[in-house]
Amino acid sequence: HGLGVNRISIGDQTLSNPLLKHLGRTHTAQQAMDAAYITQEAGIENISIDLMYELPHQTLEMWQDTVKTAAALPITHLSLYNLTIEPHTLFKKKEEMLRPHLPDEETCAAMLEFACNYFESQGLHRYEISAFARKNHVSIHNTGYWTGREFIGYGPSAFSYWEGKRFRNVCHQNRYLKALEGGKFPVDFEERLPFPASLHEQIAIGLRMLEGISLNNLPQETQDRLADLDHQGWIVYRGNHARLTERGRLFYDTVAEQIIDE
Repeated sequence: HGLGVNRISIGDQTLSNPLLKHLGRTHTAQQAMDAAYITQEAGIENISIDLMYELPHQTLEMWQDTVKTAAALPITHLSLYNLTIEPHTLFKKKEEMLRPHLPDEETCAAMLEFACNYFESQGLHRYEISAFARKNHVSIHNTGYWTGREFIGYGPSAFSYWEGKRFRNVCHQNRYLKALEGGKFPVDFEERLPFPASLHEQIAIGLRMLEGISLNNLPQETQDRLADLDHQGWIVYRGNHARLTERGRLFYDTVAEQIIDE
């Protein structure tokens, strides 16, 4: 607390033992649940967990069990993530083998719909595409990402955003420590997006928030892009704000691509 840290986030991923094995996780569902209670007993009341859906071999019933069990834990916040297969990963190497076992599009949509409705019924309110919180427990940390607030990341592979530039620390611990010992910044990547690309990226990220984005002082080109999204049914206008429709939330990646595309 003295350092301003007041929340612990636990990467449960799933509360199904067979799925944890498929993900290559070493913890069990019981250990994941115990972690929340142990954290609470240690005096930390602000607890968040991460859950994943659209996993290989995951059925709607398995997901419903995880959602119900998770909502009963002593948590104040949770984030949902659908599986994304990234290049140069073990899952990418196994993609062809895994693909037949992935839930179909209809099941994936049903998974998200069930989670949103059930969490809402249990007092965990959706405030961002993938985030839910109890009253007065919206994540200040995550909201900073979505609203463009500056931040500094510490440790190997950590990202920072400062004065309009993005930085990434080196990923290897020894190189990271050696740079610090030598009085150097342990950064191996930096990027500054030109205008209006930086604005379009921030709009795309800001639309993740259910309250949407302000339309004040937007250049005409940006307004035209948003108007196209409105005509396609991806966003809706409310006063001087624009926010995603239910369909837009479901296909957020498509919306973001249209905004960012140069």
